[in-house]
Amino acid sequence: MQDFRVKTFLTVCRTLNYTRAAEELALTQPAVSQHITYLEREYGAKLFTYHRKKLELTPAGRVLRDGLATMAHDDVLLHERIEEVAHGATVKLRIGMTLTESVTYDDRGYPMENSLFQYKIPARVDIGKIRVEFENSYEGEGPFGAKSIGEVVINTPLPAISDAIRNAVGKRFYELPITPEKIAMAALEKK
Repeated sequence: MQDFRVKTFLTVCRTLNYTRAAEELALTQPAVSQHITYLEREYGAKLFTYHRKKLELTPAGRVLRDGLATMAHDDVLLHERIEEVAHGATVKLRIGMTLTESVTYDDRGYPMENSLFQYKIPARVDIGKIRVEFENSYEGEGPFGAKSIGEVVINTPLPAISDAIRNAVGKRFYELPITPEKIAMAALEKK
């Protein structure tokens, strides 16, 4: 859960105006100023300065903005995931979804896979060695260009694996899972 002053700080960062931030947040302008003063004391640095009568972030303010924006974005995702789990939804392992997960339903809409013996998900030995690399990027949809590290892990395996399979066998798959049998049949059809 984010401190309410974080929301105030990020709103001032976006508007670069204490009065406009106060209006958006339904606060008084002095309350917004107090929130910023609290954060400046907490972090031991000036976060905003005026330059030619315009409010600007200081270098310390930019660092704090980027860090808190990422944390705020992650907090939203965390709330969404907890909500899903609390209401019976499951978090899917995307590599498993791409290659092995196949859920079938009977005519009443109930899953036919009623045990983990029928529900195939990859184990650590199935995945092999994973090399992690970090790359600088700008994410237009994230706050201030930030991207949650958890999102990258969840979003990228499906298209990466699908593209690798297409490059290897020359066929694009549009339905999941992309099983070894489907890949073998595609390779045979290509010949």
